[in-house]
Amino acid sequence: MIIGGITMDIRLACGIAAVAGLAACSHSSTADSANATDNITAPATVITPAPTPIPTPTPSPTARDLSDLIDFTKPAECKLGPNMTKMSESNFAAFDDKTYLSVSTKVHLPGVAAPIRSVVTHPHPDDPAGNYFLTIVPLQGVWHGLPVVGLAQQGYEESEMDATPGIVFAASPAQIVPVLREAGFTLSNDGSELDRPSAGGVTVATQLAKDAGPGKTIFWCTYYGDDED
Repeated sequence: MIIGGITMDIRLACGIAAVAGLAACSHSSTADSANATDNITAPATVITPAPTPIPTPTPSPTARDLSDLIDFTKPAECKLGPNMTKMSESNFAAFDDKTYLSVSTKVHLPGVAAPIRSVVTHPHPDDPAGNYFLTIVPLQGVWHGLPVVGLAQQGYEESEMDATPGIVFAASPAQIVPVLREAGFTLSNDGSELDRPSAGGVTVATQLAKDAGPGKTIFWCTYYGDDED
């Protein structure tokens, strides 16, 4: 080994020096030991940083307030206002008679002058038949201080769809849950599906879903049963 060879050469040189009456090797060894001691450093102290709170996303100052369009009369029960009701009575997708699939179409939203073309996707790769589809109408704005990037509808091909619009946020569930709870909606701690009975035999269902893609979350708020107030 190279290191072993270097050690042997030093010992040989010291032996020759000793014969010659030189003491340089002993002084060098002492100095090397002192230097080695001086070079020892104390282990670094590991500091664990405190967890950083999740900030609420800040929408653009010029973002449109969508409170009139996305209206709920009773948030805790997912009861829709006039404009949300109008959107739930229309389809964000058209049906292709040749392929028997839902396709993009132009959508007229209440209070929005120009029609907006929807985007239809099949976001569940684990669905071999591709039956589940998601339709999003791109729309920029702000609702309860959260940035909105679209409205959504979901359904299954060749089956009745859930036309109640979902709100597509550019925010995470951790950012959305406390804001919507403050606004009167009922959500689970992590935004997972929550079904609960309400008055009049109604079941209220809320969920934050990630089907819209990275950085986006869809808020679904629906109810089943008697919709009388």
